[in-house]
Amino acid sequence: MRARTLLTTAAVASTAAVAGARLRARLPQPPQHLDRPPAITVLLSGEELDARRDGLSAEHRDLLDACRRTPAPGDRGTELRPSAAGPDTRQQLRLLKQVLETGHTLPPDDTGDRPATPGGKLLDLAISQAGRRGRL
Repeated sequence: MRARTLLTTAAVASTAAVAGARLRARLPQPPQHLDRPPAITVLLSGEELDARRDGLSAEHRDLLDACRRTPAPGDRGTELRPSAAGPDTRQQLRLLKQVLETGHTLPPDDTGDRPATPGGKLLDLAISQAGRRGRL
């Protein structure tokens, strides 16, 4: 019975992988606006950003100063967009958002020690892809 379950799981996973690859192949090319520096939305007003600026590290303060501030759509805080993007800009913006909203950076997800399973391998693959341009 266990072998049958494993075979079924493997068949479903491989079918999903093939279907996903075919769907991705049909997607249009990414729009040109993806070449712009990334932006983040923080759940703070401009005044709250100014008040929290002094408590930031020099690196985060410089990044905040280099960002153009605009009100986020739907009165949901402030959008920050840096004037120039480097290779680590996206990660730096994520860390800045965490520090501004929570006061500290959050630890990365730890999958811990778990047995190797087909589902776990799919999760590991998805997590490794999430560090790139897209999101998990």
